[in-house]
Amino acid sequence: MAYYGVLRRTGGEEFDVANAARWELDWWQLRRENVGAKQYGLIIAQNTSAIFHVDGPDILTAGLLRADAMQYRDEHGRGDMRERDWAFIQEELARSYQALHAAINPLKTPAFESSTCAMTRGDQ
Repeated sequence: MAYYGVLRRTGGEEFDVANAARWELDWWQLRRENVGAKQYGLIIAQNTSAIFHVDGPDILTAGLLRADAMQYRDEHGRGDMRERDWAFIQEELARSYQALHAAINPLKTPAFESSTCAMTRGDQ
Protein backbone atom coordinates (compact mmCIF):
# COMPACT_ATOMS: atom_id res chain seq x y z
CA MET A 1 0.00 0.00 0.00
CA ALA A 2 2.96 2.30 0.57
CA TYR A 3 3.62 2.59 -3.18
CA TYR A 4 0.10 3.82 -3.88
CA GLY A 5 0.23 6.14 -0.89
CA VAL A 6 3.34 7.80 -2.32
CA LEU A 7 1.76 7.92 -5.78
CA ARG A 8 -1.33 9.60 -4.41
CA ARG A 9 0.62 12.15 -2.34
CA THR A 10 3.07 13.06 -5.10
CA GLY A 11 1.19 12.31 -8.30
CA GLY A 12 -1.67 14.72 -7.95
CA GLU A 13 -4.41 12.13 -8.41
CA GLU A 14 -7.09 11.39 -5.80
CA PHE A 15 -7.92 7.70 -5.56
CA ASP A 16 -8.60 4.99 -3.01
CA VAL A 17 -5.16 3.73 -1.98
CA ALA A 18 -6.48 0.54 -0.35
CA ASN A 19 -8.47 -0.44 -3.45
CA ALA A 20 -5.51 0.26 -5.74
CA ALA A 21 -3.27 -1.93 -3.60
CA ARG A 22 -5.88 -4.71 -3.55
CA TRP A 23 -6.22 -4.65 -7.34
CA GLU A 24 -2.44 -4.76 -7.65
CA LEU A 25 -2.34 -7.89 -5.50
CA ASP A 26 -5.24 -9.38 -7.47
CA TRP A 27 -3.45 -9.16 -10.79
CA TRP A 28 -0.16 -10.38 -9.30
CA GLN A 29 -1.99 -13.39 -7.85
CA LEU A 30 -3.65 -14.16 -11.18
CA ARG A 31 -0.27 -13.90 -12.90
CA ARG A 32 1.21 -16.36 -10.39
CA GLU A 33 -1.65 -18.73 -11.08
CA ASN A 34 -0.71 -18.67 -14.76
CA VAL A 35 -4.04 -17.41 -16.02
CA GLY A 36 -4.04 -15.68 -19.37
CA ALA A 37 -2.72 -12.16 -19.75
CA LYS A 38 -6.18 -10.95 -20.71
CA GLN A 39 -7.55 -11.79 -17.25
CA TYR A 40 -4.96 -9.86 -15.30
CA GLY A 41 -4.73 -7.20 -18.00
CA LEU A 42 -8.36 -6.36 -17.30
CA ILE A 43 -7.55 -5.82 -13.61
CA ILE A 44 -4.52 -3.69 -14.51
CA ALA A 45 -6.84 -1.59 -16.69
CA GLN A 46 -9.43 -1.36 -13.91
CA ASN A 47 -6.81 -0.19 -11.43
CA THR A 48 -5.38 2.34 -13.89
CA SER A 49 -8.87 3.64 -14.59
CA ALA A 50 -9.53 4.12 -10.87
CA ILE A 51 -6.24 5.94 -10.33
CA PHE A 52 -6.57 8.35 -13.25
CA HIS A 53 -10.38 8.64 -13.30
CA VAL A 54 -10.63 7.80 -16.98
CA ASP A 55 -12.14 4.84 -18.74
CA GLY A 56 -12.46 3.62 -22.25
CA PRO A 57 -10.67 1.66 -24.94
CA ASP A 58 -7.27 3.31 -24.45
CA ILE A 59 -7.17 2.35 -20.77
CA LEU A 60 -8.18 -1.20 -21.66
CA THR A 61 -5.53 -1.33 -24.38
CA ALA A 62 -2.87 -0.03 -21.99
CA GLY A 63 -3.66 -2.71 -19.42
CA LEU A 64 -3.83 -5.55 -21.92
CA LEU A 65 -0.59 -4.59 -23.66
CA ARG A 66 1.23 -4.33 -20.35
CA ALA A 67 -0.06 -7.78 -19.39
CA ASP A 68 0.94 -9.17 -22.79
CA ALA A 69 4.50 -7.91 -22.24
CA MET A 70 4.59 -9.59 -18.81
CA GLN A 71 3.24 -12.86 -20.13
CA TYR A 72 5.72 -12.83 -23.01
CA ARG A 73 8.57 -12.33 -20.53
CA ASP A 74 7.24 -15.12 -18.31
CA GLU A 75 7.00 -17.51 -21.27
CA HIS A 76 10.39 -16.66 -22.78
CA GLY A 77 12.37 -15.69 -19.71
CA ARG A 78 13.63 -19.05 -18.61
CA GLY A 79 17.17 -18.22 -19.72
CA ASP A 80 16.19 -17.90 -23.38
CA MET A 81 15.67 -14.13 -23.64
CA ARG A 82 17.33 -12.69 -26.72
CA GLU A 83 17.61 -9.16 -28.03
CA ARG A 84 14.56 -9.64 -30.26
CA ASP A 85 12.56 -10.74 -27.19
CA TRP A 86 13.55 -7.61 -25.27
CA ALA A 87 12.73 -5.54 -28.36
CA PHE A 88 9.25 -7.08 -28.50
CA ILE A 89 8.65 -6.35 -24.80
CA GLN A 90 9.94 -2.83 -25.22
CA GLU A 91 7.58 -2.22 -28.14
CA GLU A 92 4.58 -3.64 -26.26
CA LEU A 93 5.31 -1.42 -23.26
CA ALA A 94 5.78 1.63 -25.48
CA ARG A 95 2.40 0.93 -27.10
CA SER A 96 0.87 0.47 -23.63
CA TYR A 97 2.23 3.81 -22.45
CA GLN A 98 1.05 5.50 -25.65
CA ALA A 99 -2.46 4.22 -25.01
CA LEU A 100 -2.30 5.33 -21.37
CA HIS A 101 -1.08 8.76 -22.42
CA ALA A 102 -3.88 9.03 -24.99
CA ALA A 103 -6.45 8.16 -22.32
CA ILE A 104 -5.12 10.62 -19.77
CA ASN A 105 -4.36 13.42 -22.24
CA PRO A 106 -6.84 12.90 -25.09
CA LEU A 107 -6.15 16.30 -26.68
CA LYS A 108 -2.38 15.83 -26.81
CA THR A 109 -0.51 13.67 -29.28
CA PRO A 110 1.65 11.10 -27.52
CA ALA A 111 5.35 11.60 -28.12
CA PHE A 112 6.50 8.19 -27.00
CA GLU A 113 8.97 6.13 -28.96
CA SER A 114 10.39 2.73 -28.17
CA SER A 115 13.57 4.36 -26.94
CA THR A 116 11.69 6.13 -24.13
CA CYS A 117 11.25 2.88 -22.26
CA ALA A 118 14.50 1.19 -23.19
CA MET A 119 15.09 -1.95 -21.23
CA THR A 120 18.31 -3.73 -20.45
CA ARG A 121 18.73 -7.43 -20.15
CA GLY A 122 17.47 -8.52 -16.75
CA ASP A 123 14.93 -5.73 -16.29
CA GLN A 124 11.37 -6.78 -15.68
